[in-house]
Amino acid sequence: MNNILPIFRFLQTKTEAGQKTALITLIDVTGASTRNPGAHMAVAEDGSSTGSFSGGCIETAVVAEALAVIEAGHPREVRFGAGSRYLDIRLPCGGSIDLLFTPIVDGEVISDIHDRVTRREPLTIILNSDSRDIRCEAQHSQKISVEREGAQIWVHHIPTAKIIVLGHGPSVESLVRLSASYGIDAAILSPDPMVIEALEGL
Repeated sequence: MNNILPIFRFLQTKTEAGQKTALITLIDVTGASTRNPGAHMAVAEDGSSTGSFSGGCIETAVVAEALAVIEAGHPREVRFGAGSRYLDIRLPCGGSIDLLFTPIVDGEVISDIHDRVTRREPLTIILNSDSRDIRCEAQHSQKISVEREGAQIWVHHIPTAKIIVLGHGPSVESLVRLSASYGIDAAILSPDPMVIEALEGL
């Protein structure tokens, strides 16, 4: 699942704390990949991050690249895997992924995206490989996840799957935690206040 709420919650929190941040977007895949185009990571200048693209194969290199982008203040595209300038980093599938690193300069657009995702609104994030500009608009039609025309890139997102869990006891907690691990939102309806308290924040 591609739940982007944790990404933009992280960016909003770090930006409000006065830290510089970067949004990293998977814009193309060659061969097999653990994540599809449109997936994101986020990195702050203190080196903290959230999200992943490969299950641990390239995340350290992604963070290092993001920190360089934050310092430089300019976006860049980087390929990991086959054909990459990182000769010592290989993806298990033998393919490659192309990432766009965008330094964040506008906290308001991050808050706007965060709020739209929280309201479960379909949206399109508009990026540019030549500038730091980030925009967001409502998505009115179902499209492929990423479209590109020159430097302009449109990343389309629909709300993540959501389940409603009714009941009480350990099975409710187990199902909600399993759903969270897959990036699926869960609403809990339970007469057991201890279960609800234990699952707050997931």
